[in-house]
Amino acid sequence: MPAIQSNILGDNVSADTVSADYATTDYDKRAQGYDWVGVIVRVESERQIDIKVRSRSDIKKPTCHFDGKATLMGQDTAHGTIFQATVNDSTAFFQFKDDKLIIDSPDKYALNYFCSGGGSLAGEYKKLAASLEI
Repeated sequence: MPAIQSNILGDNVSADTVSADYATTDYDKRAQGYDWVGVIVRVESERQIDIKVRSRSDIKKPTCHFDGKATLMGQDTAHGTIFQATVNDSTAFFQFKDDKLIIDSPDKYALNYFCSGGGSLAGEYKKLAASLEI
C-alpha cells in the first residue's frame, strides 16, 4: 500500500464518500448461483468506520464473515480515503476510491482467516447502488 503524500482532502470522513454497500463482481450473477462477498460500511465517527463482511448465505453456507472497525489513516486525491485496522496481529487497509473498495494487507494470510475454502477478504469490491441482499 503506497504512502499517502498529503492529506489535502481533510481529516474527517464524509459519510457519502465511504458509507455504502460493496460487493465482488459475481454479486451481479447471484441469481445464477455464483458465490459473492459483500462489505457493509457505515461511518461511526469522523475518523472511524464499522465494517461487516458477509458472503452468500441464501443457498450456500457462508464462506466469509468479518466484523470490525477501522480508523482513518489519511486521504488525498491520488489514493482516495484509506482506513486501517488490526486483524490477526497484522494490519489491514481499506482503500475507498472511484466507487471501489480495496481490502489489502502486507500479510495476505491474515485476511484468509475470515473465509473458508481458501478464500480471503483481500480484493476489490464495487460500490452498489442499492443495499446488499444477504
